[in-house]
Amino acid sequence: MAKRLRIGDVVEIPARTGLFYAQYTHSNAEYGALIRVLEGAFTQRPKDIQSLGLSPTRYVLFCFLQSAVNRGVWKVIPGKGSHRNYSHPLLAKLIAISGMNGDDARRYHEKAVRKAIDEVNQWRKATDT
Repeated sequence: MAKRLRIGDVVEIPARTGLFYAQYTHSNAEYGALIRVLEGAFTQRPKDIQSLGLSPTRYVLFCFLQSAVNRGVWKVIPGKGSHRNYSHPLLAKLIAISGMNGDDARRYHEKAVRKAIDEVNQWRKATDT
């Protein structure tokens, strides 16, 4: 059996036109996994997975993600070490945080999250009319 998926995981989706990437963002008992499919096709896997977060969202969809990974149709792309990748729909990057949900965050993780929240809030203020 393949690795158990966690929110924030990035998956690689091979297709005839290249490699596509998606991020697992939410889970729903009735509909399955919600993924954010990123814009762009690649001929090979990017060296810096974090840079994928800069790609705009092409679309979002519910799917049976764990089944696709278990069957080897899609592959989970690991973050650095035990890091998990998180995103926000209004933020054009991934934030890598080490450890499991519920673990104490390190100061540099807290700083990265605060910075991301500030960026989202600034964007919201700039677009409010």
